[in-house]
Amino acid sequence: MRIYVHASSVVLTGKKWEVLAKLKEMAHTFDTVRDWQVAVYESPLKQKRVASVTPIKNARSKETDRPIV
Repeated sequence: MRIYVHASSVVLTGKKWEVLAKLKEMAHTFDTVRDWQVAVYESPLKQKRVASVTPIKNARSKETDRPIV
């Protein structure tokens, strides 16, 4: 199941029972889907994903450990 939260909408994709289960789960906390969307979209804890051109290596890794494909 995937959930896409935008500024003005929420898109739930998945099987029917997954979507209904998620809506039922959110109904315990929020009165409307709009309340849920605003809480998620405007959350200060929301992390922005940034893609990196090169992976970050730890101290034990070597270039031979991860071949470039």
